[in-house]
Amino acid sequence: MLSARGLIVLMAVGWPALGVAQDLVITGATVVDVGAGTTSSATILIRDGRIQSVSPSGGPAPAGVRLIDGHGLFVIPGLWDMHVHLGAAGRGSLATLVRYGVTSVRDLGGSLDSVLRWRREVRAGAVVGPRIMVAGPIIENRSWKKKVASLDVPGIKDVMAERIGVDTPEQARRAVARIAALGVDVVKVRNSPPKAAYAVLMASAEKRGLFTAGHLPGPDVGLAGALAAKMRSIEHLELLGDLEKMSVVRRDRVVSGIVAAEMWIDPTLSASFLRATSDSLIDARVAGNAPGDSLGSLVTPQLRAFWQAQRALKRFDAPREYYAEQIAQGLEALRRFKTRGVKLLAGTDLGVPLSYPGHSLHDELTFLVDSLGLTPAEAIRTATIEPARYFRMTDSLGTIAPGQLADLVLLAGNPLLAIGNIRRVAAVVVAGRLVADQ
Repeated sequence: MLSARGLIVLMAVGWPALGVAQDLVITGATVVDVGAGTTSSATILIRDGRIQSVSPSGGPAPAGVRLIDGHGLFVIPGLWDMHVHLGAAGRGSLATLVRYGVTSVRDLGGSLDSVLRWRREVRAGAVVGPRIMVAGPIIENRSWKKKVASLDVPGIKDVMAERIGVDTPEQARRAVARIAALGVDVVKVRNSPPKAAYAVLMASAEKRGLFTAGHLPGPDVGLAGALAAKMRSIEHLELLGDLEKMSVVRRDRVVSGIVAAEMWIDPTLSASFLRATSDSLIDARVAGNAPGDSLGSLVTPQLRAFWQAQRALKRFDAPREYYAEQIAQGLEALRRFKTRGVKLLAGTDLGVPLSYPGHSLHDELTFLVDSLGLTPAEAIRTATIEPARYFRMTDSLGTIAPGQLADLVLLAGNPLLAIGNIRRVAAVVVAGRLVADQ
């Protein structure tokens, strides 16, 4: 039987291969019901990659299964990072994400061919990695795309060439048809096209069964327009200040509409707060020569190169004071959302400088508790139950129950008592595979 201590030791030395699925029994563990915010001692039986039963601890285990001693461990559903850019982070980040308990991600754009290839490798069990739900080429306002592509920045033309410019309803229909043909899951809109084209984008995506995500649309659409067009998630904290500029009556109407609708807010707090980090520290960590940088080992060469490219764009950024004001307004808006029950998602914007695979998701959950006032259970829901609801996958993911896919994280502390215990990962099960001791 593999003990809790053995799992922790093996996690520390790394997991070079995923291996084949086995029938597993986790005995004596404390199962965390993140929906109810409660715990109970249970034995979990896993067969063929799914949870077969969750029963009170005790009694003999079935023959022919691998036993895991879960005494002293707390089991939660596998975590989602709902805003990553794997093409920037690199293939080597896949195993790191899993090491931190991230068993599913929503990739929101970049290097699509590579990401689709990595998704196939993960599904085949060839590499350790999370389940990948992926967006097609990013949609941009066509005029904005042309302007940015003309900038004197190395590589910017190649980046813009991967994106789809949209200004008209017909261009919007063609863009969604092109994206749907790629076999992806999500339509991502960054700089929004004009109002009529935006509405067609959302409607066309819904008709084809694609999920939608994007930045807050421009002023001619705005938050109210995104709600009316049924955008499924709005990304980034600092873009929410639009809410604070509305009249009280209109703001109340919009917030009420978001609460009632299938719309989520993915604030990416960890990425937003990085804007307040000093340039000298960012540059040192991007270069890989910051003293005492304990997270440098999480950075793949591809991710470091992407960070360096991002820093080359810094001269086009707004002043830090502007971002500080936007973040303050965004936090105020987010607190309004929170008190009214608006649905939230946990995402990190992995790819931006100093966003680390896996580690930054733990930061995100901590910020949701410390800066927004969520309870630990509420924060964990943003990375478990709410992503499953967003993708309409609650029959398979988000909870620990019979019939669910066996995506589990074993923690060495109770995360309901302190969100910091989310960092104490002892082992991870992905699609029924124990990822700890290969």
